[in-house]
Amino acid sequence: MRLAGLFNRIRKGGFVVLLGLVLIIYVAFGILYLQQGPKQREFAAQIARLEIVTNKPLPSIDKLRAEYKSVTDTLTIMPLSEIFDRIVGAAQDSGIDIAPAASRFSIPPPGRTTKVKVGSSQYQVLPFKGIVVQGTTSQVLDFVNRMDSGAVLSTLVVRRVAIQTAGGDTSALLDVDYYSLLPPEAAKTK
Repeated sequence: MRLAGLFNRIRKGGFVVLLGLVLIIYVAFGILYLQQGPKQREFAAQIARLEIVTNKPLPSIDKLRAEYKSVTDTLTIMPLSEIFDRIVGAAQDSGIDIAPAASRFSIPPPGRTTKVKVGSSQYQVLPFKGIVVQGTTSQVLDFVNRMDSGAVLSTLVVRRVAIQTAGGDTSALLDVDYYSLLPPEAAKTK
């Protein structure tokens, strides 16, 4: 009988212990569930941001080829006469009098070309030092802006600008570099 009473007590106590253990596990899972709410919202926000990027249609292969051709065409070596024509055209578009008799615009001959390595590519740099422009302030600033913005040539880099105003006349002295991509065989020679 003593043995039967002991089993009876263990059964009643075991039930309470088992019930306590289940309750502890239930509370632990409840706490974990409550902690997951903010993380779930954060992950949902991340997914929404990523879906915006991934839902954009990929550009067509033809469009990518056209862009690549445009970039490589821009970086190919351009004849010197075309570079001069574009700079002179920018001066004309800005309203500068380019007639030699007016002495309001001059482009000296370019300096020696140099090779420069940028990243993994070799570039040829053709410097134009001492381009002089004279006109009204708005004309001169428009010309400088055209040269600096890439409107004349996207690979033309303005290195120096000096602007002076005297009376109603404004003049600018510019140093610019024209960059062109060297072909691989020319880039290897030093």
